[in-house]
Amino acid sequence: MTIHLRWEGTRVTHFQAYGTMYGVRRTTIYLPEDLKSSLARAAQEEGRTEADLIRENLISRRTSTGCWTASARSDSSRHQRVADCH
Repeated sequence: MTIHLRWEGTRVTHFQAYGTMYGVRRTTIYLPEDLKSSLARAAQEEGRTEADLIRENLISRRTSTGCWTASARSDSSRHQRVADCH
């Protein structure tokens, strides 16, 4: 694994790691520009990767039974709850 750090004084301002993550599958998501910008900003502020923040938020939306919580969006044709996953 290769790690790159950028320092400003005694504070790391940029962290980037390259390597292989085992036990995960790669996927692509398309985000509106405002959501992508806020994700990038949050990742930088927390010193984490965008992927890590996405995983954390997806996990928090899943119930203990493995079902997904209902979407807050009103466009139910695009965002439906997983049917009977108990």
